[in-house]
Order: sequence, then C-alpha cells, then structure tokens
Amino acid sequence: MIRYKSEEQKLQFKSLCTLIDFKYEYPGYDGKIRYGLYSALPTHCLQALFSDILAQIAPYLELDEGYMDARKEYRKNEKKFQYRNSVDNQFSTDDAFEEHHPEVATESFEDDFLRKYDYKKLPVALSCLSDIQHRRVEKHFFGGMTVREIAAEEMIDHAAVVRSIQAALKKMKKYYE
Repeated sequence: MIRYKSEEQKLQFKSLCTLIDFKYEYPGYDGKIRYGLYSALPTHCLQALFSDILAQIAPYLELDEGYMDARKEYRKNEKKFQYRNSVDNQFSTDDAFEEHHPEVATESFEDDFLRKYDYKKLPVALSCLSDIQHRRVEKHFFGGMTVREIAAEEMIDHAAVVRSIQAALKKMKKYYE
C-alpha cells in the first residue's frame, strides 16, 4: 500500500504516472520487481517530485510508451474475446443437456427440411436466392462450415452472414408455401 503525503500529491502522481502492480497484472508472478512505472516525465523530474513514493515502490521498472501501447491493445483484444465468448455461449447448446433431455434437442436443418419439404424442388428453391445467399447457404448447411468460418473466409462480420442466411431461408420457405 502506497502512502501519500497528501491527497493533492496522490492526485498529482496519478495524473502524471501509471503504476502497474505486476502481481496483479500477471497472476502467478513472483519476481523481485513488483511495480512498473510509466510517465512521460524524465526520471530526474520524477525523483524531484515523488522521491518518497518512488522509495516505497523500489525496485521498480521504468516502462516505455511501447509497453503501454501493447498493454492497451492486449486489454482491448481480451475484452473483445470475452464478449465474443459470452455471445457465443448464449447461443451454444450443451451436449450433456441434450444427451439427457433428447425431447428438447432440435433436429438439424437438413433433416427438418427433408422431412417438411420436397427435396427434389431444392435446386429450384436455391435458384431464387442471390448468388451470395446461395453460396452461404451451401457452405453452411451442406459444406458444414460455421457462420464464423464463412465470415472469416469472406472477411466480413459474422452478423452479416447470419442475416444473409436468415433472409435466404425466408425466401426458400416462401417458395415452398
């Protein structure tokens, strides 16, 4: 715990410096240097302004702007990953649940389609789709690709692929009605 002389010193230190506790930043870290310090101020200015604080955190590692940029980028990507993971998990199925509760498990699209519709008319139904929709439906339902794989291949957002496939299915259902 760092002790500041005053609230004013604390505010000044926090506005001019970024202090990183490596034990918090890197779980399992047990090195001798506990803190990293970043500031745009040169070392001699930091010593003049905050010598008592620097003595409390010594030894510390002076961090440069490159480290701070990499840290910021890492945190941004980590948040994106956690968000995507939470969104994917909302729509995923639990195999163990389906195994013990088969009455709530849904059939695959192909099985449902073949049971409800005349599959001999499928080429005609697919021909009513745009080229993009046709390609995506084919890749997803008959090629076994996930929506994210199609999006990565086409270098677009996966939500656009989802919307495209949903619109294609609506068109195909209208054809069969």
